[in-house]
Parts: sequence; C-alpha cells; structure tokens
Amino acid sequence: MKYRILSDRVKLLDSYLVSKKKMGLELQSIRNLHPACPLWQRSEGSLKREWASHNLANSLGIRRNKTKDCDLNYIPKWYHNLAYGVVGTIALWVIK
Repeated sequence: MKYRILSDRVKLLDSYLVSKKKMGLELQSIRNLHPACPLWQRSEGSLKREWASHNLANSLGIRRNKTKDCDLNYIPKWYHNLAYGVVGTIALWVIK
C-alpha cells in the first residue's frame, strides 16, 4: 500500500482498495517502518474505524474523490472521534 507521512497525519493512498481483513496488517507494516510516527498514540481500533468509515463512504459513492484516500490524523478532533466511533463500528460490520 502506498502512503505519505505528513506533519499532522498519515495519508493512505487508494485505501478503499484494502479490505477490512488486511487493515491491521497494513497498519502494522507502516508502524514497523515508522515506529516514531505520532500516529501510534492512537489505538489500532480507532485507526481501523476511521479507515472503515472512509471505505464505507466510498462504496456508497459519497465524495469518492475524497474518500478513496484516508487521512489518519495524529490527533483527531473530538467530533471526528465520535463520528468515527459510531460510523466506523457500523462500517466494520458491513464492508468487506
């Protein structure tokens, strides 16, 4: 998987192509290459829910130009945590 490490986030390029079964492996691969990245202060579950939310939105045709990639922010805003907590949990049930 291609990604970019930015000053405030990790951008997963074409993340919609990765199934939920492989999300953990992809995150671990990035973590192994960049162990000092601040992203790892977040839980794996939080990261997967955010990613799954983007994949669900993309599969529903919602702003595909934005949801094809996933930006995992180092410090998400509280309302993003809330939204991804709800939507991401549902998304992990319904996406492949």
